[in-house]
Amino acid sequence: MDKNLLRVRSVSIAAEPELDGIEYAQFCEVTGLPETEGGYGVLRCEDPNGDHWTLFTDDVDYVRVLKSTTTEDSSSTFEDVELPRDKFERHARGWPEEW
Repeated sequence: MDKNLLRVRSVSIAAEPELDGIEYAQFCEVTGLPETEGGYGVLRCEDPNGDHWTLFTDDVDYVRVLKSTTTEDSSSTFEDVELPRDKFERHARGWPEEW
């Protein structure tokens, strides 16, 4: 998977206040990620073949900034976003709701 070819489709936050403690624990269980104090930023992406990928980062503030630039009807907002290679070191095939 080449992160430079991925198109970001949506962003979400797996941390408080977006998730309560139980929801966050369930998220970590499903994703296989360890629980951390700061939580995770999550990007749902699509590769050129239409395959889904999920990227995770410990830098929740970075993802909050990305999320603040979107509206619910702005699917093209991320068309030209270039993802920093070192920001999203964890990834998984598919989107969480598909697992």
